[in-house]
Amino acid sequence: MAIPIDPGNIRRFGPDLLQLADPKAKIAFNPKDVLSAKVLKSLNPGQFLLSVRGNQIIAQSNADLIPGKVYLMEVKSVDPMPVLALAKEVQAESQGRALAKLVDGLRQSPFKDLMGLLDLKGEGAAAKAPPSAKEELQALSNLLSRLTLGGGKPFTADAVRNFVQNSGMMWESKLGAQAASANPFQSPQALLDNDLKALVMQLLSRPEMQNTPQAERLAAFMDNLQGLQLANVTAMEENGRFFLSVPFLQGGEYRFVQFMADLSRESGGEDGNGKDRLITASLCLDLSALGPIRADAALLGRFLRAGFSVSSQENADFLIARAHELESRLASHGFQLMDLTFHVEEQSFLENISLADELFSEPPNGLDFVI
Repeated sequence: MAIPIDPGNIRRFGPDLLQLADPKAKIAFNPKDVLSAKVLKSLNPGQFLLSVRGNQIIAQSNADLIPGKVYLMEVKSVDPMPVLALAKEVQAESQGRALAKLVDGLRQSPFKDLMGLLDLKGEGAAAKAPPSAKEELQALSNLLSRLTLGGGKPFTADAVRNFVQNSGMMWESKLGAQAASANPFQSPQALLDNDLKALVMQLLSRPEMQNTPQAERLAAFMDNLQGLQLANVTAMEENGRFFLSVPFLQGGEYRFVQFMADLSRESGGEDGNGKDRLITASLCLDLSALGPIRADAALLGRFLRAGFSVSSQENADFLIARAHELESRLASHGFQLMDLTFHVEEQSFLENISLADELFSEPPNGLDFVI
């Protein structure tokens, strides 16, 4: 329900200011805080519903705000009701530089920082850990081994979903769901024991772990994981994209599968039931037999376009020979392959692709869909 406002009050604030009009908003604002706010919808002329820090609040303003867009704002005052100012261009540029630095940090998977902890008997960082911490390091190693794809385990959607749920990327969401549930689905200890981020935080809280090589690696993991979380939250709010980097064991060697999806676009249909939503996805991995591969796909309803980029014509021919098998598998799941293309690129080019660079690119670099 819209809240009555005073038009004269809005004029006094000017076109670049917003005054919060919702007395129920439970957000702690501090002067000079800079935050992002997504405009969910326009309620009345001069009144908007915003999403700020996961909370929905009502604001009044003469600003020309666009529903669906994310704005950078600065807290100008907090009494009697908070007043926010749309960030100036210099602040937007600062945000752009921060995002560029964030994306650059994702070129190396956060989970690479934990790879040296997998073998407690080897010469990795965990081998010389304080004795009192070895049990928790063992639990961390065991969980990371279970979550890692490949190594004889099937590469399935369920396996990827399990990785995402327990890799630490969803830790805060799991805590919130647990706290809100009348019947918690896991004991507190089980929740801690089955999440990489939770286990790492436990280890870093131990006094005997301070100033050790193990702590440095664990802290690097935490910093990079939080960077991945922040990048995904920002990208999802701004353009409906998210990025994953998943450990993959092949031939005794750890590699990383990059995955990015874009859920933001619609084909122009009007039924509103999701059937006309265009989903695009990209996958990059390095296979020992075929070398680096990039796969792009665009899905519209049950219709699919796909393209592969490989490092040699021989590898392209290998995949082309199996195109009918791919088409049959897709058909068995109800999908129709409309188009399949193959490209040969320089190996060095494919090896240096970082899909994280495309999180905020405009337009997306993957496939589109035209009917």
